[in-house]
Amino acid sequence: MKLASVILLGFFTVCCGQYDTYYCRYLSNADCTSKPEDLQCGTDGNTYYNDCDLSKAHCKDNSLHRRYKGPCPVDSVATTTTSKPIGGGSITHPTQAPINGSEIAFDIFCLDLFHHDCSNEMAQPLCASNGKTYQNLCEYEKTKCTHRELQIVKNAPCN
Repeated sequence: MKLASVILLGFFTVCCGQYDTYYCRYLSNADCTSKPEDLQCGTDGNTYYNDCDLSKAHCKDNSLHRRYKGPCPVDSVATTTTSKPIGGGSITHPTQAPINGSEIAFDIFCLDLFHHDCSNEMAQPLCASNGKTYQNLCEYEKTKCTHRELQIVKNAPCN
């Protein structure tokens, strides 16, 4: 199964220090057009179709983040917060700190992972920083989706 391969790849990247890679590899195969349109303005001044599309771009350029929800202004740079819609007038976007692209990419990965049955994954117990033993990386990743601070302590059951 494609997701299982990504999860196993995630195990490798977590243990070896390249933490962001596993969800970026997953997203590289994602069809963002199958997800609803939800325009996002990137810190590069480009408008992205949705969070998935923005996340894929972030995986290619980790300095890219979400400036705000909604389209970017067509005639200005990324730091501008007012756009001119067709028909005149203007839309003022609330000034907010950009949302980290890695967080958005991980959220997209987690949404798909929640629909994945981990019981068929290869048993490979691991101990997490919460003192719990997870039977496989899939179960660990599901928990990490709601407990972002969670880390793998060792690739064996907890004592």
